[in-house]
Amino acid sequence: MSSTGIRAFAASAPSNKFPKFTDGDTRIVISSSKQYHLHSSILRMHSTSFAAALVPEHAAALSKKAEKEGINTRFHLELDRESDLTTGQRALILVQQLDFQLVALDDHARPLHHSNLLPDIENGRVPDPVYGHYDTVLRALYNQPPTLNETDIGAILREAMGLIEVAENLSCVSVIAPAVGIALTNQGQTLYKAIATNPIAWINLSARINCKAIFKEALINIVGRYNVISKGPQYNIMTPKILELVTRKYQELVKMCRSAESRMHGHYPRHVMRNEGQDCGRASYSNDILSWMALCAFRHWLGQIINYDKNFRGTDGGYEFYNSISIGGNAYLTRAVMENFHSKFHMSRKCQGVLENHLNFLKEDLKQFVEPLMKCNLQVDRNSFEVKWLACTEVRPTDYPWMASALEGAAAGAEERSEEVCGEEVEEEEDVSS
Repeated sequence: MSSTGIRAFAASAPSNKFPKFTDGDTRIVISSSKQYHLHSSILRMHSTSFAAALVPEHAAALSKKAEKEGINTRFHLELDRESDLTTGQRALILVQQLDFQLVALDDHARPLHHSNLLPDIENGRVPDPVYGHYDTVLRALYNQPPTLNETDIGAILREAMGLIEVAENLSCVSVIAPAVGIALTNQGQTLYKAIATNPIAWINLSARINCKAIFKEALINIVGRYNVISKGPQYNIMTPKILELVTRKYQELVKMCRSAESRMHGHYPRHVMRNEGQDCGRASYSNDILSWMALCAFRHWLGQIINYDKNFRGTDGGYEFYNSISIGGNAYLTRAVMENFHSKFHMSRKCQGVLENHLNFLKEDLKQFVEPLMKCNLQVDRNSFEVKWLACTEVRPTDYPWMASALEGAAAGAEERSEEVCGEEVEEEEDVSS
C-alpha cells in the first residue's frame, strides 16, 4: 500500500467505530475496499492466531513525529498475497500467520512493500464471498452477531461453511459458532429435511460448530442408512472420531435388530403352552393345531426374510420388514400370500378364517418386539418427509465429540489432582514416621 493510500485510509476513518477505530493499533487489509483499523488486544483475546502474530517484538517502532500526528498503527496484516511477491518483498514479511501475512512497517506506520490489492469485483464478476466471510468474522470479534443469507438452505450451508473455514483459520471458531448454529436451527423443518438429504455434510459442519441439534439429527440419519452411506464416496470424508462413533452406533442398532429377531423367532403364544398339572394330553394339544400352523407359517416367512437379507442387512436397514411387523394385520402374510400355503394344506373356508384369526392374534403379540426399533428420534416432520430407515438411535451426551473430549480432560484433571493429594498424604506419613 502506498503512502498516499495510507493517508487516504487514515483520513477516511470514522471517530471510533467498526471497522476503523481511531485508537486501533492494527491495520488489516482484506481487499481494496475492505480495510480495518482494529485493536490488537481484542484480536489477541479472541484468536490464538492473532495472539501469535501480534506480539511486542513484531510491533513497529514509531517515530515521535508519527506519534504527534496521531498515528498509532503498530501492526499491518494483509490477506495472503505471497504468490504475488518478489523475493525481496517476502523478506519484509515478519510472520505468515495462516491466511494473513504480518508486514513490516517503517517508523511512520507505512508498509515496507507495496501490495497489489485485488478489487472486490473484477470485470463485472460476483465478489469473492471470502471477503464477506472475513468481514463477518472480524465483526463477531467485536460482538456484532453475523447475519446469514437465509434465502434457501443451500445458501445458508455454503455461507456457514465459509464462515467456519475462516474462523478456523483465525482460530476463533468459538466466537462465530453459536450464531451460526442459531441461524441454522432457526430454519426448523427446512434444516431437518436438508440434513436427511445430505447428513454427512451436516455432521461435519455440526462437529466444527459444536451444534448438538444438527449433530444428533445427522448421526441418526447416517446410522439408519448405514448400509447405503457406508458404501458411498463421501463416507470417509467424516473425521476418524465421527467414523468410529457411527460404526459403534450402527453396531448398537444391529444388536437391537438381532435381539428383536431372536425374540420373534422364539416366541410362542401363551395359550399353546402347558404348565405342570395342566391337561397335557394329545387331545389338549390337538385343540391348538391351528395356532401351531399359524406359528409355522410365520416362522417360514421370517426365515425367508432373513435368508434374503431383508432384515438389518438390507439396503433399508430392515425398515420395511420391521415396520411391517409393527403394523401387523395385512402388512405381511396377507390372504394372497396364504393362498400359496393353502395350496399345499387344503382346508375349508371356515378353517381358513380361523387360521387367519390365529395368525392375526400372533401378529399382535409380535409387535412388542419391534417397538424399540420403530421409535423415531428425528426432528424432521414425517408427515411431510418420508423416512424409510430406522431412526431409533439414542445419542448420549458423551457421544458428541467435543463433549467427550471435555469429559476426558476433566477426568484426567481429576486424576492428576487425586495423585497430588495422594502424594501429599504419603509425604505426611513419612514425616510422621521419621
